[in-house]
Amino acid sequence: MAEEWNIQRMFNTTKDKKVVKTEIDTNETMGLASIVVDVKNQVAYTVPALGQTGYEKLAPLNPQHPDYVLIVASGYNHDVEPAPLKVYVGKKGVGADGKPLPADASERDQFLARNGLLYGKLYGLALANDKFASLGIDKIDTKEKMFDAYLTNPDAPNTFDAVFAPTSYQWGGWNKGVAVGQTEMLKWQEAGEQPEGYTFFVGDSKAEHPAVDPDITKTRYVQSMTYKGGLLGLDFGDMKAVFDAANGALPANLPVKATRTVAAVDGALTIDVANKGIKHGGEGDHSTWQDGSAKTVAPDGLYWVKAADKDVLILDEDSGNALGERKMALPLNAADMTLAEPGKGYLLAIAGGKKNPRAVNKIAHYPGTFSKATSTEFSGSWNISSLIAKKADGSFYTAKELAGTGQQKINGTIALNDSTLIGVVQHKGESAGAVKEVKADQGRPAVHLLAQPARIRPQYAINRGRLFGGHGSSCWPDGSSKPDAARNESLQTMPRRLLSAFLLPALSLPVLLSLVATALPSVAQDQDFITKGKGLFEENCVECHGEDAKSGDSGDIRDADKQQVTMATGGFESMPDFEFEEYKIEAITAYLNSLK
Repeated sequence: MAEEWNIQRMFNTTKDKKVVKTEIDTNETMGLASIVVDVKNQVAYTVPALGQTGYEKLAPLNPQHPDYVLIVASGYNHDVEPAPLKVYVGKKGVGADGKPLPADASERDQFLARNGLLYGKLYGLALANDKFASLGIDKIDTKEKMFDAYLTNPDAPNTFDAVFAPTSYQWGGWNKGVAVGQTEMLKWQEAGEQPEGYTFFVGDSKAEHPAVDPDITKTRYVQSMTYKGGLLGLDFGDMKAVFDAANGALPANLPVKATRTVAAVDGALTIDVANKGIKHGGEGDHSTWQDGSAKTVAPDGLYWVKAADKDVLILDEDSGNALGERKMALPLNAADMTLAEPGKGYLLAIAGGKKNPRAVNKIAHYPGTFSKATSTEFSGSWNISSLIAKKADGSFYTAKELAGTGQQKINGTIALNDSTLIGVVQHKGESAGAVKEVKADQGRPAVHLLAQPARIRPQYAINRGRLFGGHGSSCWPDGSSKPDAARNESLQTMPRRLLSAFLLPALSLPVLLSLVATALPSVAQDQDFITKGKGLFEENCVECHGEDAKSGDSGDIRDADKQQVTMATGGFESMPDFEFEEYKIEAITAYLNSLK
């Protein structure tokens, strides 16, 4: 695990919402800790070798070799933009100097060395210099978000070959610590750090959850590209051969095949709502995002379900959607990480949204905890089927049978419609009263159950719904607590089977939170409008984002589009909810774009 965000604003002195003095430059601190836990001994250790720039999520991959570890290091670069996607490669059994660990080494170092966390490097995604043009990148410039330009180009090819390569930086040991600004953080952009014949394929570092293939014979994952939307699959192929060739050293690079599973363009993804998911007012549905665009917006949580009969990605948006965040299922071709049905996914759930009628009327499940009408966030999913499955003799699997890769293997023997998953909902709109008093995070993150409707009695489903949504909660986005006849009939087809496999008792947390989705008008670019945007930005945004809109907590935001400004100003993640009218959002967008 790791800390996430640069907290520079905590060390700035402000006046009239403008920074007048920087007391401490956080780039001159140790940065944000990466942490591992020795579960057996119940001790946590910081791991500088894993990086100091902060991550959304660290996820191990199968290195296919007993002497190495390979870990996805997803999201953020201490707010220095742009940066490439990253993985960590570590060698087991050696100290920070690369030599065998002494027998009298500390318990900490023995634990870290066993797990390849004392000697290693971060590797960034890099593209051969003669391949950029084929992806629609006319100019190679590590100061620009080239990867986002590729994601948003509808004409770019969906596959390309690349490598992950390191910079010159490597952690040198406990007595040789450096500030985060001296690590790889800035080197991704430096000309002298580019791999020979390659350039780091940099983009916005807001790439949140990776979904690792549960097939333990593979070394691959799908990455949520949160900033512009979209999904990218990365397959490392034969890693054993790569590590064998390294002959005990860290490899020069890791070849990888990339697949743009979902492009970040309108029309790339439409959600089948199965006549459910009707937006508030009865017009339109959640097949598209708040503004009517057919794409995934700010994909965050991502989980790869590998059942006996299907591979499915469970995707959670964290977009600040005022009409309700979407949780969706994307059937996947396991062979190449493309969508099984191009451009199509299936609605699983809707939650939150500041235009949710329950929140607008200040209704909270826990009396007295309503704080404001705002977005709700699904925060990941997990397959727990193996934990509750029974063997032929009626007994549960033992801890020994579940250890190591046991859970993945058992989960893979269970059909999708017999699988059970859990997930988390963060409902920060109910963060006042008793919740605030005990300092609960985001209005009590709540577990919701995903299961097969036939296995849950309607009354049980309603009761579970009340746990999360209060009186009137239900299982399905249309308000029903059990499958209707049409849904039962449709179980014969895969799409409806998929939907039926995920009964979400928590999903009226609150459900149907939408208004009619209408296309938003284009941003006006006249000078008066830009001037208006400048005033709004200086009044509300300068403190955190800097006067130049590129040196603040979120890095360079000058290329933000209207959709992103809508998300951010609506209470996205750590942002406050400004409740701006649409013309103000357009004005801020126009001003930001004028700075580029």
